[in-house]
Amino acid sequence: MNKLILPIISAILLGACSGAPAANENIEMVAIDTTIEQETETQLNEDTLDTLVIPDELAEIVELTDLNDNAALADYIDYMKEAMENVTNPVRVKYVGCDFGDYFHLSFTGANDLYLDFGDGNNDFGAYQLYDHLTFEDNPAYLDKTFDLYWEFKASSFYCCEGEMENVTAIIPSIVKLELIQD
Repeated sequence: MNKLILPIISAILLGACSGAPAANENIEMVAIDTTIEQETETQLNEDTLDTLVIPDELAEIVELTDLNDNAALADYIDYMKEAMENVTNPVRVKYVGCDFGDYFHLSFTGANDLYLDFGDGNNDFGAYQLYDHLTFEDNPAYLDKTFDLYWEFKASSFYCCEGEMENVTAIIPSIVKLELIQD
């Protein structure tokens, strides 16, 4: 019986290995296509909160919180959409500081009683450190200074909503660039 099993196993192993390339055979290398990432970024820049639809490629990278499962987040998204509806890009604003109560707030004011809070955003300040990221103390060099603030809707993780302190991920307004305006 053992004499019969050994040749059968040998035949199976040889058959399984026959599809592998030989050591001297060239294997074609294909470069990774970066256009999917670029198209995804472009699509996000063009989308608004009206759609809340992201490309399938990005959905694999960032898992958004389901708005159907979180009514408070859905209300917050609606509020943010309405708050940003008529905000120009860029918008000229004054940095009025940050504070940390129940949630982190990063506050800016502008013309016509405009108030913007980017505390939940996936923000990029560039070379400007508006506050200390450990102590949340404002940097006096930029407090009450005027900036041209560029923003867009980006995926961001933050704590939400109304005291729940649940970590969520959603597409919300975020700072993508700041330019200090000299007095």
